Amino acid sequence: MKQRAEAGDRVAQRLLTEIYSDCLFVNQRRDAFISILDARKRRLSDKSYIRFLEQATRERLATCDAADGGGQWDMGPYNHWYTEAAKRGDLAARALMRPQELKRYDPAETVRLLEEVLASGDPAAVFYFGITLPRDDAVTPGDPTEALTSGALASWSWMVAACRMGYDCGPTSRVMVNFCLDMDGCTGEDMDTHVRRRQPTDAERGELERRVGEILGLIKGQ
Repeated sequence: MKQRAEAGDRVAQRLLTEIYSDCLFVNQRRDAFISILDARKRRLSDKSYIRFLEQATRERLATCDAADGGGQWDMGPYNHWYTEAAKRGDLAARALMRPQELKRYDPAETVRLLEEVLASGDPAAVFYFGITLPRDDAVTPGDPTEALTSGALASWSWMVAACRMGYDCGPTSRVMVNFCLDMDGCTGEDMDTHVRRRQPTDAERGELERRVGEILGLIKGQ
């Protein structure tokens, strides 16, 4: 992966950044990482959840042992490779860098990026665009993207749409492993199922489905 990234492969550069991100805490504080997950395991009663957590932990440790020989690093490699990927035109990397570059929410910039993401048909770009949306109900008055980018379901809608476009959101994907390791989401579900189950009412599940359908319709309509 690193050889491909150093050769200028923009997707490899973004994927390498994800590894650096996933392993930053693991390699700096291995004992603390293991201790936290052991405590989480003791809180679980479902044996299938425990098995998933144990498997996810083993795989994360193996990945981080292989990353630069299990060495420690700061945020430098993460920032470097995402910047390189974005410079080379990786739209997902550009979407993820957006909150770091903007001093405040910019509706016009959001419109430009949204149009690029829809036109690209790139599941990774759709997923990362969703990650960067505001996680509350705040809406900028007059924002033309309001219907697609605001509200409590905005981020989830884009991420689920990306899953249905082919982004890896399966039970053992990086997305769901991170849900397990970071947020106790060790259910062994795919993301689509997990997000729909998180919605407390039929109305909210219906609204999520409507939003996902709208996003997918706009992408297919390009």
